[in-house]
Amino acid sequence: MSCGMSLVKYLLFLFNLLCALCGIVFIVLGSIFLSHVSSFKEFLNELGAAQIPIGFIVLGGLIFIIAFFGCCGAIRESYCMSMTYAVALFVLILADIALIVYIFVARSNQQELITKAVNKLWQTANQEQSAFKGLQAALHCCGRTGPLDWAGLTLPASCCKDPALQTCTAFEAYSTGCESALQDFVRKNVDIIGYVGIGIVVVEIVGFIFACCLANHIRNHKRRAAY
Repeated sequence: MSCGMSLVKYLLFLFNLLCALCGIVFIVLGSIFLSHVSSFKEFLNELGAAQIPIGFIVLGGLIFIIAFFGCCGAIRESYCMSMTYAVALFVLILADIALIVYIFVARSNQQELITKAVNKLWQTANQEQSAFKGLQAALHCCGRTGPLDWAGLTLPASCCKDPALQTCTAFEAYSTGCESALQDFVRKNVDIIGYVGIGIVVVEIVGFIFACCLANHIRNHKRRAAY
């Protein structure tokens, strides 16, 4: 094997080793999110996002399996494994591109979707408002539009700026409403997720090209060795 192909081989191995680690991270994050999702389950259902943790776990598993084929194909110089990896990576690239397009297209509808979800959750939550309290604690917000939404009710601990307090006044509570806080949170993070996704696709395309080059070299090398 030439020096150039040897370099491609080991770069591809390192690339897939990192991908395998990323897959494990996705699985761990999805599992952690899944174990803590109970406070937000009702809200996530309203947004149609209740399956996000499971999606992380499935995506992490797919990335790990694809990376495994890539590592084995590179180290064992297996044409079959290298091509299996290349095809699987190509499918993953198409799926990532579709997801990125969906993220940017859905961004235009996010404000209306979040407003409806927050309003419905506020109106239909149970007496303890457990789902909304979880949202308040996570986003450091209070009420639907502000602490005055709790008028006539005791402000819960999740509204209080001081975590040591079990209840507080409107002056001691977060002044931002959860609808506004969530809009800001999504607005700031959707673009980041989209651009990170574009970066990941670029890296995946490089890995795909390396895999095709390695597979082609392995096939040609075996053909020459047969004569």
